[in-house]
Order: sequence, then C-alpha cells, then structure tokens
Amino acid sequence: MKDELIRLVTLYKFDREILEIKDFLGGLRREIDEAETRLAKGKEQVEAKVKEQDLRHVESRRIDGDIADAETRYKENNYQLMKLKDSKSYEAMKYQMEELREEIGSLEARGIEVLSAIEETDAKLTDYNGKIEAEESRINGLKEKLKEEEELRAEDVEGLQKKREGYLEALSPSTISTYERLLKLPDRRALAELDGRTCTGCYSNITLDNLDKVKMMSEIVTCNDCGRIIYIPSILGSAED
Repeated sequence: MKDELIRLVTLYKFDREILEIKDFLGGLRREIDEAETRLAKGKEQVEAKVKEQDLRHVESRRIDGDIADAETRYKENNYQLMKLKDSKSYEAMKYQMEELREEIGSLEARGIEVLSAIEETDAKLTDYNGKIEAEESRINGLKEKLKEEEELRAEDVEGLQKKREGYLEALSPSTISTYERLLKLPDRRALAELDGRTCTGCYSNITLDNLDKVKMMSEIVTCNDCGRIIYIPSILGSAED
C-alpha cells in the first residue's frame, strides 16, 4: 500500500503541473474572450455614436437650408414693404418680417447647438477609435502570446500525460476512482498532507483511528471532513520522479 500511495502522490504532482498549465492557457483564453466581448460592445457604442452624428449632420444641413429660405423670404418681404402704400398692409408685412427675424434667430441658435454637439462628438469618436485600435492591438498581442505558449507547453503536457498514464496503470481501480472523483472538485485538491492530526486541506482534525491507519499505510485513508486522501510525507518518504 505504501508503494501505491507513493505512486498516487507522484501522479498528483504530475496532474497539478498539467492543471497549472491548462489554467494558465485557459486564463489567457478567457482574457482574450472577455477583451473581445468588451471590444465588440465598444464598437457597437461607437457605431451608435456615428449614427447620431450622421443625424446631427443631416439636421445641420436642414437648418442651413431653413435659414437660407427664411432669409430669402425676409429679403422679398423687405422689397415688397417699400412698395406698400396703406399703413395696414405695411404693419402686417412688418409683423411677418419680425416673425422671420425671430425664426432666423431661433434657427441660428439651434444650428450653433448642433455644430457644438458635432464638434464634441467628433472629439469623442477620435478618442474612442484610438482606444479601439489600441485594444485590437493588445488582443492581437494576447493571441500571439497564447499561440506561442500553446506551442511551448504542448510538449510539457504531452510528457506529463505519458508519465501519469504509467502511474495510473500501477494503481488499483478503486484508488483511481476515488482520486479522479476528488480531482474534479472545484479546488482540485485530491490529496492533503497531515500536520499532526490536522488535515491541511480543510484544517480539521482527523480521528485517532484514521491517524493510525495513515501511519500504518495499510489502506488509502480519506479525511473524515473534506474527503481528501491524506498522508504523512515524513513517513511516506520521497515521491518518485
């Protein structure tokens, strides 16, 4: 049983290395995915801003046209005003011209607001596009790094997988079943050392009966609280390489 436990500890060492590599690569992939999601949302926001900007340009052109039309009518009315003889018609025309002046003033004020909004949005779009370009460059860099790391670590994982297969063949089916079930837990800590009677996986004390079993190494013992396979390194000896 001691030999089986030594093999199990060594297998766990290999699996931890494999998992660390997979976690590292998985972390890079998640970072890329999250960055691409944020980038896509950013681009959507920019597209919405561009559409708003297009509408402002349309409004600005319409305002310019309305101002030109109002000024033309004002000039025509002013020309007609000089031809009017009766005071009633004269006053009516003056009133129309006053309304046109107010309309022109209102249009010009709105035109200034729209142009100001266009300038402000142009500045924001320039800033947003710069950030998007920088983020695209960063993501491309992350993708290159991921590709390099995958190629660099593929050989390490392959070597570790071959080693673990050899150790799996030397373990009993029941031990493998217990070990692989524990390895699928969220923290993936299938084994835990004992510090006195304390399980270093959950920091609870094991029973005296289980402590005796661990010391005797007569069977695979699991912590009565967290269920991890427990062992004492000093008694077990050095793990095989």
